[in-house]
Amino acid sequence: MDLKAAILSKPSDRKVEGDIINLGMGGALLRVRAVLETEIRMTFESAGIECVLDAYVIRREEDANDQDHAIYGVEFHPNPEMEKRLKKMLQEMERRRKRSL
Repeated sequence: MDLKAAILSKPSDRKVEGDIINLGMGGALLRVRAVLETEIRMTFESAGIECVLDAYVIRREEDANDQDHAIYGVEFHPNPEMEKRLKKMLQEMERRRKRSL
């Protein structure tokens, strides 16, 4: 998955960028070159759809391939409007993936 995310780490409101490694309805795996705090707001776009989701940081691991980065697991806060957008985005991404096979 080649998807960039703008990330706002809370409570410090520090802005960083990261790569979305895996994305699902309940959360995501992010590859980031910064320390994330307990909550984040992430903004990303794909298939012409923009999502802005708040999430709890639930885990952190060192990136075995790059010591400058860490892998974070995040769990999205409930947000019915954004969940609809995310579902549509994931469906379109899956359609595009299948077409490329």
